[in-house]
Amino acid sequence: MNFNEPVEQLLLLASMQLQSKNIGTVIPANFNELLNSVKKAGIFPLRDYLNTEVAVNLYPFDILSASVLTLALQEYAQNERSLFSFIENDDLHGINNFNKKGTEYYNLSKVYDYLTFNFFSYLSTKHNPHYQQWASMRGALERAEIQFTEPDDYFSAIKTIGLLNIFSNKGSPLNDEFLLKYLKHGLSTNNPGKS
Repeated sequence: MNFNEPVEQLLLLASMQLQSKNIGTVIPANFNELLNSVKKAGIFPLRDYLNTEVAVNLYPFDILSASVLTLALQEYAQNERSLFSFIENDDLHGINNFNKKGTEYYNLSKVYDYLTFNFFSYLSTKHNPHYQQWASMRGALERAEIQFTEPDDYFSAIKTIGLLNIFSNKGSPLNDEFLLKYLKHGLSTNNPGKS
């Protein structure tokens, strides 16, 4: 039997664990702007949980990437401890190997890289309930790599849109204004590529 703690509770516990590790010591000046754009967009996957204090304590995550990662780990790892293992371990693409050069947040693009690196076998099978969405993302990333000389920004946009397509509130408007603001805070010259 699969037992799922409420995502809100997991985020609260994760924020306390991150603070005890002192990973995110300096909150970026644009923190409130990013949080407000997430609120305004109405795409946040959790009901009534855009808590500023928790969001601050989750840094270097942004509140959206922390929520999506938690939901994804519940779905794909099927283990509540996976989020806390993620925070403690030095996995490739994990939070402890996050390099703030080029981006101030461990954003949705970074979440995509972590998930594909650690769960590729499952994400690529038809047993995955989101198989089609992941296949579409991989196809879009391959096309971007072929079409653009410097595709890193396109990779970030594809990964962000793809994860929001799976995990944001269904029927939420994913508009250009939000995407441009979110990507502005997350575009990186060090994007590891299409992973």
